[in-house]
Amino acid sequence: MNLSSLLLDGEYLSATHGTDIDFTYLTHETERLSKGCLFICLRGVTTDTHYLAARITAASPAAVVVERESDFLGYPDTPRILVDSCRRTLALLWSRACGEPQKRLRMIGITGTNGKTSTAHLLAGILRFCGHRTALIGTVGCELDGVSLDSDEDIPGSYRARTMTTPDPDALYPYLKKCVDSGAEFAVMEVSSHSLALSKVDPIRFELAMFTNLSPEHLDFHADMEDYLSAKQRLFSQSDSAILNADDAASERIMRDIPCPYATCGVIWPADIRAEEITPLGERGTEYVLTSKEICEHVRISSPGDTSVYNSLMALSAAISLGIPPRLACEAIAELPGAEGRLELVQCDRDLGFTVMIDYAHTEAALRALLRTVRKMIRGDGRLILLFGCGGDRDRSKRAPMGAAAAELADISIVTSDNPRTEEPMRIILDILRGMPDRKRRRVILDRREAIGYAISIARPDDIVLLAGKGHEKYELVNNKRNTFDEREIVREAIRSQRNSNIRGTDK
Repeated sequence: MNLSSLLLDGEYLSATHGTDIDFTYLTHETERLSKGCLFICLRGVTTDTHYLAARITAASPAAVVVERESDFLGYPDTPRILVDSCRRTLALLWSRACGEPQKRLRMIGITGTNGKTSTAHLLAGILRFCGHRTALIGTVGCELDGVSLDSDEDIPGSYRARTMTTPDPDALYPYLKKCVDSGAEFAVMEVSSHSLALSKVDPIRFELAMFTNLSPEHLDFHADMEDYLSAKQRLFSQSDSAILNADDAASERIMRDIPCPYATCGVIWPADIRAEEITPLGERGTEYVLTSKEICEHVRISSPGDTSVYNSLMALSAAISLGIPPRLACEAIAELPGAEGRLELVQCDRDLGFTVMIDYAHTEAALRALLRTVRKMIRGDGRLILLFGCGGDRDRSKRAPMGAAAAELADISIVTSDNPRTEEPMRIILDILRGMPDRKRRRVILDRREAIGYAISIARPDDIVLLAGKGHEKYELVNNKRNTFDEREIVREAIRSQRNSNIRGTDK
Protein backbone atom coordinates (compact mmCIF):
# COMPACT_ATOMS: atom_id res chain seq x y z
CA MET A 1 0.00 0.00 0.00
CA ASN A 2 1.06 3.57 -0.62
CA LEU A 3 0.26 6.28 1.90
CA SER A 4 -0.42 8.94 -0.74
CA SER A 5 -3.49 7.02 -1.93
CA LEU A 6 -4.92 6.78 1.59
CA LEU A 7 -4.11 10.16 3.11
CA LEU A 8 -5.09 13.13 0.95
CA ASP A 9 -3.78 16.68 0.77
CA GLY A 10 -5.34 18.76 3.54
CA GLU A 11 -5.69 15.76 5.86
CA TYR A 12 -2.23 16.20 7.38
CA LEU A 13 -0.22 19.16 8.60
CA SER A 14 3.24 18.11 7.44
CA ALA A 15 5.20 15.10 6.21
CA THR A 16 8.97 15.00 6.70
CA HIS A 17 9.53 12.67 3.71
CA GLY A 18 6.29 13.32 1.82
CA THR A 19 3.48 10.77 1.60
CA ASP A 20 4.75 8.70 -1.35
CA ILE A 21 5.61 5.93 1.11
CA ASP A 22 4.99 2.22 0.59
CA PHE A 23 4.11 0.22 3.69
CA THR A 24 3.13 -3.38 4.39
CA TYR A 25 0.23 -2.83 6.80
CA LEU A 26 -0.99 -0.24 9.29
CA THR A 27 -1.33 -0.61 13.04
CA HIS A 28 -1.59 1.35 16.28
CA GLU A 29 -0.56 -1.60 18.48
CA THR A 30 3.04 -1.79 19.64
CA GLU A 31 2.71 -5.59 19.78
CA ARG A 32 2.28 -5.63 15.98
CA LEU A 33 5.22 -3.35 15.19
CA SER A 34 7.57 -4.64 12.51
CA LYS A 35 9.74 -3.40 9.69
CA GLY A 36 7.83 -1.66 6.92
CA CYS A 37 4.55 -1.06 8.76
CA LEU A 38 2.78 2.27 9.11
CA PHE A 39 2.40 3.02 12.82
CA ILE A 40 -0.21 5.44 14.17
CA CYS A 41 0.49 6.87 17.62
CA LEU A 42 -2.52 7.22 19.91
CA ARG A 43 -3.11 9.06 23.15
CA GLY A 44 -5.26 6.86 25.39
CA VAL A 45 -6.66 7.05 28.89
CA THR A 46 -3.69 5.23 30.44
CA THR A 47 -1.05 5.18 27.68
CA ASP A 48 0.34 7.46 25.00
CA THR A 49 2.47 5.74 22.39
CA HIS A 50 4.10 9.04 21.42
CA TYR A 51 6.29 8.42 24.48
CA LEU A 52 7.52 5.14 22.97
CA ALA A 53 9.43 6.76 20.11
CA ALA A 54 12.61 4.78 20.76
CA ARG A 55 10.82 1.44 20.71
CA ILE A 56 8.75 2.37 17.67
CA THR A 57 11.63 3.64 15.55
CA ALA A 58 13.82 0.67 16.52
CA ALA A 59 11.34 -1.56 14.68
CA SER A 60 12.05 0.35 11.41
CA PRO A 61 8.47 1.22 10.44
CA ALA A 62 7.91 2.73 6.99
CA ALA A 63 6.54 5.86 8.72
CA VAL A 64 4.78 7.03 11.87
CA VAL A 65 1.68 9.19 12.16
CA VAL A 66 1.84 11.59 15.12
CA GLU A 67 0.07 14.47 16.82
CA ARG A 68 3.31 15.63 18.48
CA GLU A 69 6.58 15.79 16.60
CA SER A 70 8.72 16.62 19.63
CA ASP A 71 8.93 12.98 20.78
CA PHE A 72 10.41 11.90 17.42
CA LEU A 73 12.84 14.75 16.70
CA GLY A 74 15.76 12.54 17.74
CA TYR A 75 14.92 10.00 15.01
CA PRO A 76 15.16 11.97 11.74
CA ASP A 77 15.52 8.87 9.55
CA THR A 78 11.99 7.68 10.39
CA PRO A 79 9.43 9.45 8.19
CA ARG A 80 6.68 11.06 10.21
CA ILE A 81 3.33 12.56 9.27
CA LEU A 82 1.90 15.21 11.57
CA VAL A 83 -1.90 15.32 11.87
CA ASP A 84 -4.49 17.12 14.00
CA SER A 85 -6.07 13.86 15.19
CA CYS A 86 -4.42 10.46 15.03
CA ARG A 87 -7.71 8.76 15.90
CA ARG A 88 -9.53 10.37 12.99
CA THR A 89 -6.59 9.53 10.72
CA LEU A 90 -6.65 5.91 11.92
CA ALA A 91 -10.32 5.63 10.89
CA LEU A 92 -9.70 7.30 7.51
CA LEU A 93 -6.74 5.04 6.73
CA TRP A 94 -8.57 1.83 7.62
CA SER A 95 -11.65 2.92 5.70
CA ARG A 96 -9.66 3.63 2.54
CA ALA A 97 -7.40 0.60 2.94
CA CYS A 98 -10.60 -1.49 2.87
CA GLY A 99 -11.98 0.34 -0.18
CA GLU A 100 -14.46 2.50 1.76
CA PRO A 101 -16.98 -0.34 2.12
CA GLN A 102 -19.46 1.85 4.00
CA LYS A 103 -20.19 3.69 0.75
CA ARG A 104 -21.54 0.48 -0.77
CA LEU A 105 -23.88 -0.22 2.16
CA ARG A 106 -27.04 1.42 3.43
CA MET A 107 -25.74 2.41 6.85
CA ILE A 108 -28.05 2.73 9.87
CA GLY A 109 -26.58 3.98 13.16
CA ILE A 110 -28.26 3.70 16.56
CA THR A 111 -27.13 5.70 19.58
CA GLY A 112 -28.47 6.22 23.11
CA THR A 113 -27.74 4.96 26.60
CA ASN A 114 -30.07 1.96 26.62
CA GLY A 115 -31.93 -0.04 24.01
CA LYS A 116 -29.34 0.10 21.21
CA THR A 117 -28.72 -3.64 21.09
CA SER A 118 -32.37 -4.71 21.12
CA THR A 119 -33.38 -2.05 18.59
CA ALA A 120 -30.53 -3.02 16.26
CA HIS A 121 -31.37 -6.72 16.64
CA LEU A 122 -35.03 -6.12 15.76
CA LEU A 123 -34.33 -3.81 12.83
CA ALA A 124 -31.77 -6.19 11.33
CA GLY A 125 -34.24 -9.04 11.80
CA ILE A 126 -37.00 -7.15 10.00
CA LEU A 127 -34.71 -6.34 7.08
CA ARG A 128 -33.56 -9.97 6.80
CA PHE A 129 -37.16 -11.21 6.99
CA CYS A 130 -37.94 -8.94 4.05
CA GLY A 131 -35.16 -10.45 1.94
CA HIS A 132 -32.32 -7.95 2.47
CA ARG A 133 -28.83 -9.25 3.32
CA THR A 134 -28.04 -7.34 6.50
CA ALA A 135 -24.98 -6.93 8.70
CA LEU A 136 -25.39 -6.32 12.43
CA ILE A 137 -22.58 -4.72 14.43
CA GLY A 138 -22.83 -4.01 18.14
CA THR A 139 -22.56 -5.15 21.73
CA VAL A 140 -23.39 -8.79 21.03
CA GLY A 141 -20.83 -9.00 18.23
CA CYS A 142 -20.59 -8.65 14.48
CA GLU A 143 -22.63 -10.86 12.18
CA LEU A 144 -23.95 -11.14 8.66
CA ASP A 145 -27.39 -12.65 8.26
CA GLY A 146 -27.07 -14.22 11.69
CA VAL A 147 -23.60 -15.74 11.09
CA SER A 148 -20.94 -14.41 13.48
CA LEU A 149 -17.81 -12.79 12.07
CA ASP A 150 -16.14 -12.30 15.46
CA SER A 151 -13.73 -15.20 15.10
CA ASP A 152 -12.25 -14.01 11.79
CA GLU A 153 -8.51 -14.12 12.47
CA ASP A 154 -7.80 -12.14 9.28
CA ILE A 155 -9.28 -9.04 10.93
CA PRO A 156 -6.60 -7.49 13.20
CA GLY A 157 -8.91 -5.96 15.80
CA SER A 158 -11.47 -8.76 15.95
CA TYR A 159 -10.31 -9.94 19.38
CA ARG A 160 -10.94 -6.46 20.81
CA ALA A 161 -14.26 -6.01 19.02
CA ARG A 162 -15.89 -8.66 21.21
CA THR A 163 -15.79 -6.32 24.22
CA MET A 164 -16.85 -3.10 22.45
CA THR A 165 -20.19 -1.67 21.43
CA THR A 166 -18.61 -0.11 18.34
CA PRO A 167 -15.42 -1.85 17.14
CA ASP A 168 -12.16 0.00 16.64
CA PRO A 169 -11.36 0.97 13.02
CA ASP A 170 -9.02 -2.02 12.52
CA ALA A 171 -12.04 -4.29 13.01
CA LEU A 172 -14.96 -2.10 11.90
CA TYR A 173 -13.89 -1.38 8.32
CA PRO A 174 -12.58 -4.91 7.61
CA TYR A 175 -15.93 -6.21 8.92
CA LEU A 176 -17.81 -3.87 6.61
CA LYS A 177 -15.62 -4.93 3.67
CA LYS A 178 -16.30 -8.59 4.41
CA CYS A 179 -20.03 -7.84 4.47
CA VAL A 180 -19.88 -5.97 1.16
CA ASP A 181 -17.89 -8.80 -0.43
CA SER A 182 -20.59 -11.21 0.78
CA GLY A 183 -23.37 -9.22 -0.85
CA ALA A 184 -24.76 -7.29 2.12
CA GLU A 185 -27.10 -4.42 1.36
CA PHE A 186 -27.67 -2.96 4.85
CA ALA A 187 -25.45 -2.51 7.90
CA VAL A 188 -27.21 -1.84 11.19
CA MET A 189 -24.76 -0.77 13.88
CA GLU A 190 -24.74 0.49 17.43
CA VAL A 191 -22.83 3.76 17.65
CA SER A 192 -21.52 4.44 21.14
CA SER A 193 -20.62 7.83 22.56
CA HIS A 194 -17.03 6.57 22.88
CA SER A 195 -16.88 5.77 19.17
CA LEU A 196 -18.18 9.22 18.27
CA ALA A 197 -15.83 11.02 20.64
CA LEU A 198 -12.89 8.93 19.40
CA SER A 199 -13.72 9.46 15.69
CA LYS A 200 -14.14 5.73 14.93
CA VAL A 201 -17.06 6.35 12.58
CA ASP A 202 -15.94 9.70 11.09
CA PRO A 203 -15.63 8.25 7.55
CA ILE A 204 -19.21 6.94 7.58
CA ARG A 205 -22.22 8.76 6.17
CA PHE A 206 -25.34 7.19 7.66
CA GLU A 207 -28.56 6.94 5.68
CA LEU A 208 -30.47 6.88 8.96
CA ALA A 209 -29.51 7.69 12.56
CA MET A 210 -31.60 6.74 15.58
CA PHE A 211 -31.67 8.03 19.16
CA THR A 212 -33.16 5.83 21.89
CA ASN A 213 -32.70 7.70 25.21
CA LEU A 214 -30.19 9.31 27.56
CA SER A 215 -29.41 8.58 31.21
CA PRO A 216 -26.23 8.79 33.33
CA GLU A 217 -23.52 6.45 32.04
CA HIS A 218 -19.84 6.56 31.06
CA LEU A 219 -19.17 9.58 33.28
CA ASP A 220 -15.71 8.14 33.88
CA PHE A 221 -15.02 8.98 30.22
CA HIS A 222 -17.21 12.02 29.57
CA ALA A 223 -16.75 15.17 31.66
CA ASP A 224 -20.48 15.45 32.44
CA MET A 225 -23.93 14.72 30.98
CA GLU A 226 -23.63 17.70 28.63
CA ASP A 227 -20.44 16.26 27.17
CA TYR A 228 -22.07 12.82 26.95
CA LEU A 229 -25.03 14.16 24.98
CA SER A 230 -22.78 16.30 22.80
CA ALA A 231 -20.84 13.19 21.76
CA LYS A 232 -24.05 11.41 20.75
CA GLN A 233 -25.26 14.46 18.81
CA ARG A 234 -22.28 14.12 16.48
CA LEU A 235 -24.01 11.16 14.84
CA PHE A 236 -26.73 13.38 13.38
CA SER A 237 -24.21 15.70 11.72
CA GLN A 238 -23.16 12.79 9.50
CA SER A 239 -26.62 11.38 8.75
CA ASP A 240 -29.17 11.96 6.00
CA SER A 241 -32.19 11.47 8.26
CA ALA A 242 -33.05 10.56 11.84
CA ILE A 243 -35.62 9.00 14.15
CA LEU A 244 -35.86 10.27 17.73
CA ASN A 245 -37.63 8.96 20.82
CA ALA A 246 -40.18 11.70 21.50
CA ASP A 247 -40.65 10.58 25.12
CA ASP A 248 -37.03 11.14 26.14
CA ALA A 249 -36.19 14.64 27.32
CA ALA A 250 -32.84 14.67 25.53
CA SER A 251 -34.60 14.42 22.16
CA GLU A 252 -35.88 17.96 22.61
CA ARG A 253 -32.29 19.14 22.96
CA ILE A 254 -31.26 17.21 19.85
CA MET A 255 -34.15 18.69 17.86
CA ARG A 256 -32.91 22.24 18.47
CA ASP A 257 -29.70 21.74 16.51
CA ILE A 258 -30.23 18.65 14.40
CA PRO A 259 -28.96 19.29 10.84
CA CYS A 260 -30.93 16.55 9.08
CA PRO A 261 -34.66 15.81 8.60
CA TYR A 262 -36.13 13.74 11.42
CA ALA A 263 -39.26 11.91 12.55
CA THR A 264 -40.33 11.04 16.08
CA CYS A 265 -41.87 7.98 17.70
CA GLY A 266 -43.23 7.45 21.19
CA VAL A 267 -45.88 6.29 23.60
CA ILE A 268 -46.61 9.24 25.89
CA TRP A 269 -46.12 12.48 23.96
CA PRO A 270 -47.33 13.40 20.46
CA ALA A 271 -45.14 11.77 17.82
CA ASP A 272 -45.15 10.93 14.13
CA ILE A 273 -45.47 7.22 14.91
CA ARG A 274 -46.98 5.97 18.16
CA ALA A 275 -47.65 2.77 20.06
CA GLU A 276 -51.21 2.76 21.41
CA GLU A 277 -53.53 0.29 23.16
CA ILE A 278 -50.57 -1.51 24.75
CA THR A 279 -51.51 -4.93 26.15
CA PRO A 280 -49.00 -6.86 28.31
CA LEU A 281 -48.98 -10.63 27.75
CA GLY A 282 -46.65 -11.54 30.62
CA GLU A 283 -43.72 -13.73 29.61
CA ARG A 284 -45.31 -14.18 26.18
CA GLY A 285 -44.59 -10.58 25.21
CA THR A 286 -46.69 -7.53 24.38
CA GLU A 287 -49.28 -6.36 21.88
CA TYR A 288 -50.03 -2.83 20.72
CA VAL A 289 -51.35 -0.81 17.79
CA LEU A 290 -48.86 1.05 15.61
CA THR A 291 -50.39 4.34 14.44
CA SER A 292 -49.51 7.38 12.35
CA LYS A 293 -51.41 9.59 9.91
CA GLU A 294 -51.19 6.81 7.32
CA ILE A 295 -50.70 3.66 9.44
CA CYS A 296 -52.80 1.54 11.77
CA GLU A 297 -51.31 -1.92 12.29
CA HIS A 298 -51.50 -4.54 15.03
CA VAL A 299 -48.10 -5.42 16.53
CA ARG A 300 -47.09 -8.39 18.63
CA ILE A 301 -43.59 -8.75 20.05
CA SER A 302 -42.08 -11.66 21.96
CA SER A 303 -40.50 -9.54 24.73
CA PRO A 304 -42.41 -8.10 27.68
CA GLY A 305 -42.23 -4.65 29.20
CA ASP A 306 -42.35 -0.96 28.32
CA THR A 307 -38.71 -0.99 27.25
CA SER A 308 -39.47 -3.67 24.67
CA VAL A 309 -42.31 -1.54 23.33
CA TYR A 310 -39.94 1.38 22.78
CA ASN A 311 -37.27 -0.80 21.18
CA SER A 312 -39.73 -2.40 18.78
CA LEU A 313 -41.35 0.97 18.01
CA MET A 314 -37.96 2.43 17.10
CA ALA A 315 -37.15 -0.58 14.91
CA LEU A 316 -40.51 -0.49 13.12
CA SER A 317 -40.27 3.27 12.57
CA ALA A 318 -36.83 2.81 11.04
CA ALA A 319 -37.89 -0.08 8.83
CA ILE A 320 -40.84 1.90 7.50
CA SER A 321 -38.64 4.94 6.80
CA LEU A 322 -36.26 2.65 4.88
CA GLY A 323 -39.09 1.56 2.60
CA ILE A 324 -40.41 -1.61 4.24
CA PRO A 325 -44.24 -1.76 3.98
CA PRO A 326 -45.74 -1.28 7.49
CA ARG A 327 -47.77 -4.48 7.45
CA LEU A 328 -44.78 -6.55 6.35
CA ALA A 329 -42.58 -4.93 9.04
CA CYS A 330 -45.17 -5.81 11.71
CA GLU A 331 -45.45 -9.35 10.40
CA ALA A 332 -41.67 -9.67 10.56
CA ILE A 333 -41.25 -8.40 14.09
CA ALA A 334 -43.84 -10.88 15.37
CA GLU A 335 -41.54 -13.70 14.23
CA LEU A 336 -38.40 -12.41 15.94
CA PRO A 337 -37.07 -13.57 19.31
CA GLY A 338 -35.64 -11.04 21.72
CA ALA A 339 -31.96 -10.12 21.58
CA GLU A 340 -29.60 -12.46 23.41
CA GLY A 341 -29.22 -11.52 27.06
CA ARG A 342 -32.13 -9.08 27.05
CA LEU A 343 -34.86 -10.39 29.35
CA GLU A 344 -33.75 -13.82 28.23
CA LEU A 345 -35.52 -16.77 29.80
CA VAL A 346 -33.08 -19.48 30.87
CA GLN A 347 -34.35 -22.78 29.51
CA CYS A 348 -34.08 -25.71 31.92
CA ASP A 349 -34.80 -29.41 31.48
CA ARG A 350 -37.69 -29.45 33.95
CA ASP A 351 -40.39 -27.27 35.46
CA LEU A 352 -38.81 -25.52 38.43
CA GLY A 353 -41.87 -23.69 39.66
CA PHE A 354 -39.81 -20.49 39.48
CA THR A 355 -38.34 -18.55 36.56
CA VAL A 356 -34.75 -17.52 35.86
CA MET A 357 -34.06 -14.58 33.54
CA ILE A 358 -30.87 -12.85 32.35
CA ASP A 359 -30.52 -9.22 31.30
CA TYR A 360 -27.72 -6.80 30.42
CA ALA A 361 -29.05 -3.85 32.49
CA HIS A 362 -26.01 -2.10 33.94
CA THR A 363 -27.19 1.47 34.52
CA GLU A 364 -29.65 2.82 37.08
CA ALA A 365 -32.24 3.73 34.43
CA ALA A 366 -31.98 0.33 32.72
CA LEU A 367 -32.13 -1.54 36.03
CA ARG A 368 -35.19 0.39 37.21
CA ALA A 369 -37.01 -0.22 33.92
CA LEU A 370 -36.08 -3.90 34.03
CA LEU A 371 -37.24 -4.38 37.62
CA ARG A 372 -40.56 -2.63 36.96
CA THR A 373 -41.12 -4.87 33.95
CA VAL A 374 -40.32 -8.05 35.85
CA ARG A 375 -42.47 -7.07 38.85
CA LYS A 376 -45.51 -7.03 36.57
CA MET A 377 -44.76 -10.62 35.57
CA ILE A 378 -44.78 -12.05 39.09
CA ARG A 379 -47.73 -14.26 39.97
CA GLY A 380 -49.30 -15.00 43.34
CA ASP A 381 -46.91 -14.77 46.29
CA GLY A 382 -43.84 -14.82 44.07
CA ARG A 383 -40.80 -12.71 44.87
CA LEU A 384 -38.33 -10.87 42.70
CA ILE A 385 -34.83 -12.10 43.56
CA LEU A 386 -32.25 -9.84 41.97
CA LEU A 387 -28.55 -10.66 41.53
CA PHE A 388 -26.34 -7.83 40.26
CA GLY A 389 -23.06 -5.96 40.55
CA CYS A 390 -21.19 -3.15 38.79
CA GLY A 391 -18.20 -3.19 36.47
CA GLY A 392 -14.77 -2.26 37.76
CA ASP A 393 -12.61 0.58 36.39
CA ARG A 394 -15.77 2.31 35.22
CA ASP A 395 -18.06 5.13 36.33
CA ARG A 396 -18.37 4.89 40.15
CA SER A 397 -21.19 7.43 40.32
CA LYS A 398 -23.79 4.94 39.11
CA ARG A 399 -23.11 2.30 41.76
CA ALA A 400 -25.07 3.68 44.74
CA PRO A 401 -28.06 4.68 42.52
CA MET A 402 -28.17 1.13 41.15
CA GLY A 403 -28.15 -0.12 44.73
CA ALA A 404 -31.03 2.22 45.53
CA ALA A 405 -33.03 0.93 42.55
CA ALA A 406 -32.50 -2.64 43.75
CA ALA A 407 -33.49 -1.79 47.31
CA GLU A 408 -36.66 -0.12 46.11
CA LEU A 409 -37.88 -2.63 43.53
CA ALA A 410 -36.51 -6.09 44.39
CA ASP A 411 -37.73 -8.27 47.25
CA ILE A 412 -34.28 -9.79 47.78
CA SER A 413 -31.03 -8.39 46.39
CA ILE A 414 -27.84 -10.41 46.07
CA VAL A 415 -24.92 -8.06 45.48
CA THR A 416 -21.98 -9.72 43.79
CA SER A 417 -19.11 -9.24 41.36
CA ASP A 418 -19.48 -8.20 37.72
CA ASN A 419 -16.35 -7.75 35.59
CA PRO A 420 -14.20 -6.17 38.32
CA ARG A 421 -11.30 -5.83 35.87
CA THR A 422 -8.36 -4.45 37.89
CA GLU A 423 -10.48 -2.96 40.69
CA GLU A 424 -10.91 -4.61 44.09
CA PRO A 425 -14.34 -6.31 43.92
CA MET A 426 -15.29 -5.52 47.53
CA ARG A 427 -14.65 -1.83 46.98
CA ILE A 428 -17.17 -1.91 44.12
CA ILE A 429 -19.71 -3.67 46.32
CA LEU A 430 -19.24 -1.17 49.14
CA ASP A 431 -20.04 1.62 46.66
CA ILE A 432 -23.26 -0.20 45.70
CA LEU A 433 -24.27 -0.78 49.33
CA ARG A 434 -24.31 2.97 50.00
CA GLY A 435 -27.63 2.97 48.17
CA MET A 436 -29.00 -0.01 50.14
CA PRO A 437 -29.45 0.89 53.82
CA ASP A 438 -31.89 -1.97 54.57
CA ARG A 439 -29.67 -4.95 55.40
CA LYS A 440 -32.57 -7.35 55.84
CA ARG A 441 -33.34 -7.65 52.11
CA ARG A 442 -29.81 -7.78 50.80
CA ARG A 443 -26.99 -10.30 50.84
CA VAL A 444 -23.39 -9.91 49.71
CA ILE A 445 -21.69 -12.88 48.01
CA LEU A 446 -18.45 -11.87 46.35
CA ASP A 447 -18.09 -14.87 44.03
CA ARG A 448 -20.70 -14.58 41.26
CA ARG A 449 -20.91 -18.34 40.64
CA GLU A 450 -21.57 -18.93 44.33
CA ALA A 451 -24.09 -16.07 44.33
CA ILE A 452 -26.02 -17.68 41.47
CA GLY A 453 -26.10 -20.97 43.35
CA TYR A 454 -27.47 -19.20 46.41
CA ALA A 455 -30.17 -17.43 44.37
CA ILE A 456 -31.32 -20.76 42.93
CA SER A 457 -31.28 -22.39 46.37
CA ILE A 458 -33.65 -19.83 47.93
CA ALA A 459 -36.08 -19.59 45.00
CA ARG A 460 -39.65 -20.71 45.71
CA PRO A 461 -42.62 -21.41 43.40
CA ASP A 462 -43.69 -18.30 41.43
CA ASP A 463 -40.42 -16.45 42.22
CA ILE A 464 -38.44 -14.81 39.43
CA VAL A 465 -34.67 -14.95 39.76
CA LEU A 466 -33.20 -12.10 37.74
CA LEU A 467 -29.48 -12.03 36.90
CA ALA A 468 -28.62 -8.49 35.78
CA GLY A 469 -25.51 -6.97 34.29
CA LYS A 470 -23.90 -9.61 32.07
CA GLY A 471 -26.64 -10.39 29.57
CA HIS A 472 -25.07 -11.80 26.40
CA GLU A 473 -21.57 -11.90 27.91
CA LYS A 474 -20.08 -15.35 28.37
CA TYR A 475 -16.98 -14.20 30.20
CA GLU A 476 -15.80 -12.48 33.36
CA LEU A 477 -13.02 -9.85 33.27
CA VAL A 478 -10.75 -10.17 36.30
CA ASN A 479 -7.25 -8.67 36.57
CA ASN A 480 -7.00 -8.20 32.80
CA LYS A 481 -7.92 -11.86 32.25
CA ARG A 482 -10.97 -12.99 30.30
CA ASN A 483 -12.39 -16.05 32.06
CA THR A 484 -15.18 -18.19 30.62
CA PHE A 485 -18.41 -17.46 32.49
CA ASP A 486 -21.75 -18.39 30.92
CA GLU A 487 -24.55 -17.67 33.37
CA ARG A 488 -26.96 -19.97 31.53
CA GLU A 489 -24.73 -22.98 32.12
CA ILE A 490 -24.00 -21.91 35.68
CA VAL A 491 -27.75 -21.68 36.40
CA ARG A 492 -28.30 -25.17 34.98
CA GLU A 493 -25.40 -26.54 37.02
CA ALA A 494 -26.84 -24.96 40.18
CA ILE A 495 -30.24 -26.48 39.46
CA ARG A 496 -28.73 -29.92 38.88
CA SER A 497 -26.65 -29.63 42.03
CA GLN A 498 -29.67 -28.63 44.09
CA ARG A 499 -31.76 -31.46 42.61
CA ASN A 500 -29.05 -34.01 43.40
CA SER A 501 -28.75 -32.64 46.90
CA ASN A 502 -32.51 -32.95 47.39
CA ILE A 503 -32.43 -36.52 46.12
CA ARG A 504 -29.65 -37.45 48.53
CA GLY A 505 -31.59 -35.82 51.34
CA THR A 506 -34.67 -37.86 50.46
CA ASP A 507 -32.63 -41.09 50.43
CA LYS A 508 -31.52 -40.43 53.98
